[in-house]
Amino acid sequence: MNNNRGNNNNNRRRSRGNGNGNGRPQGNGGGQQLNRIDSRARGNAPQLLEKYRKLAHDAHLNGDRVTAEYYLQFADHYFRVIADTRLRQEEARAR
Repeated sequence: MNNNRGNNNNNRRRSRGNGNGNGRPQGNGGGQQLNRIDSRARGNAPQLLEKYRKLAHDAHLNGDRVTAEYYLQFADHYFRVIADTRLRQEEARAR
């Protein structure tokens, strides 16, 4: 029985398939990659709510129900964030 086979798999480092093995994107001398996707949300909660409502509406108009629902879930999240913030502000005023 070869117990070493399982250990070799656990010791391998996983990369994102970019070919260089260190987990960083290749190209342009280590500087900022131009085509990367920035996953940070841009804007405040009301702006993001409107952004995702618009994206959901556009997806709906294009007949893409799955994508529309995907964006509506984000919109719902920001709606709840706004409602929670308003509730906290009202509680703070009541004190």
